[in-house]
Amino acid sequence: MDATRWIATAVLLIGSAVHAQPEPTLAPPEPEPRADDIADRLGGALPAALPAWTVQPARRSETPAPFTLREPAPLTVADTATPLTLPEDDIAALLAGPREVTLAAHDSATAPLSGETLATETDHQPLTIEQLERAASGEPTPYRLNRLLTLADQAENGMHDADERRRLDRLRAWARHSRGQLLAKQGDAPGALADFRAALSLDPAATEVRHSLAVSLAEAQRLTEALAEFNQVLTSQPEWIEARRNRAAAYVRNGNLAAALADCNAAVAAGPPLGDARDFQTVGALRLRAEVYQRLDRPEDALADLNDLLGARPDDAEALDRRAALYAERGEYRLATRDYFAALEADPQRADAYRGLAWLLACHPDRTHRNPRMASESAQRARQLLGDTVETLEAAAVAAAAEQRYTDATRLQVLAINTAARSRTATSPGASERLAAFQRGSNWQLPRGVSVLMDRQVTPAGYEVEK
Repeated sequence: MDATRWIATAVLLIGSAVHAQPEPTLAPPEPEPRADDIADRLGGALPAALPAWTVQPARRSETPAPFTLREPAPLTVADTATPLTLPEDDIAALLAGPREVTLAAHDSATAPLSGETLATETDHQPLTIEQLERAASGEPTPYRLNRLLTLADQAENGMHDADERRRLDRLRAWARHSRGQLLAKQGDAPGALADFRAALSLDPAATEVRHSLAVSLAEAQRLTEALAEFNQVLTSQPEWIEARRNRAAAYVRNGNLAAALADCNAAVAAGPPLGDARDFQTVGALRLRAEVYQRLDRPEDALADLNDLLGARPDDAEALDRRAALYAERGEYRLATRDYFAALEADPQRADAYRGLAWLLACHPDRTHRNPRMASESAQRARQLLGDTVETLEAAAVAAAAEQRYTDATRLQVLAINTAARSRTATSPGASERLAAFQRGSNWQLPRGVSVLMDRQVTPAGYEVEK
């Protein structure tokens, strides 16, 4: 019997067992600990409630945006004394095309960029390279980039001078690259890849275009191709911190942690000091290096990087959340709880922090540390933010058990197991033991020294483009 059929059979058996299980006899409810008891163990006052928030639409993932694309910049060209045979206002009108009155609709974040070129019919002479370069100096919006590429194609046949053709290729490469950046932001990975490849064929020396191509390939899990492109970028510009950090992220996804650590070390060493106006480069490298250290089972080194980062950015919610998970793995639950609360104060939409806090407050080894009501509220917020994932369902299950709602806890744990089977992902360790405990009408206690986010996978390495 193959693994998939085995999982499906096991899930059916579990589901049948749950439905056949008689209603459990509830144990006497445990008294909810006084806030003062918990505060003593935290070394400070425990917040009376979770941070205020406004419910946002469910996110698909807690992971930050895969990589940050800067806004496409206007093409920079040297000023030219060549007189324009067509007034600049007319050039702007040509870029706007016949749909200027509805231009805003085409410039929206959801405007289609790929496909048929818009408004190809024109009633003018082909533009000169100077006119096209001037036209490209405006704001690169979706509709205008499509129009500019159309006008450039129309002008190509009339350009016979080699220098003009080179300038035209550079302009079209810029337009393709800019459009690819916008496509990537809209989630059109195939369209972005096509534009980046077209831009690179027009201007093979454009290192920034090659970097964007490498990032898109890595996001598409085409890691061998991505690493080859990153290698070319860093051969040309070895001092480029973002490219080195992004190659490290690709190495993480490829499982080459030693190479990833070497690139992270180089990026941190070359980056501006924390507190500098451009320290985001160093911050990104430190976050990734802490992730690599976690994967290498070097928690002390990961903690040192997160402490350095938080020394400069004490309200960094992502770093606080990561450090809380590290503290929990070490059994330092007081510090973990404080960091989770701090992360939620900094970002009330931080689903992983709600999930981690729910585990701690629901099944902490020390009963006086538990707060079933707040655990349930934390788990509910995580579900509202991320939806019903394996992770949020399991957090909701332990929180329900902490409130003596064992029927709900059983249902949620079975739903988590079924969800894992359908999505071919794993439940956290101890899932079957927790289910058995809930069916018996008892709580599940977190073993000392085990992470409250036992199911937590290190966030997939993200990619960045220089701002």
